[in-house]
Amino acid sequence: MAEAEKWAANLPVPGYAIDDQTAIKVTGGTVEVVSEGHWKLVTPKAERLSGFTRDLWRDLGDEN
Repeated sequence: MAEAEKWAANLPVPGYAIDDQTAIKVTGGTVEVVSEGHWKLVTPKAERLSGFTRDLWRDLGDEN
């Protein structure tokens, strides 16, 4: 999990680090994590986000 978190932290968009007991369900733009294992939403610092994603993430109240 630590390696997945380090990798995801370098992405220009938010992402999930998940294990083999976790799934991500997306329905109509809504994200749901289904898990009996371990997972983490990894959000990069605002300066790493791409333009549209940065604006959207800021509108959602992210303090990064």
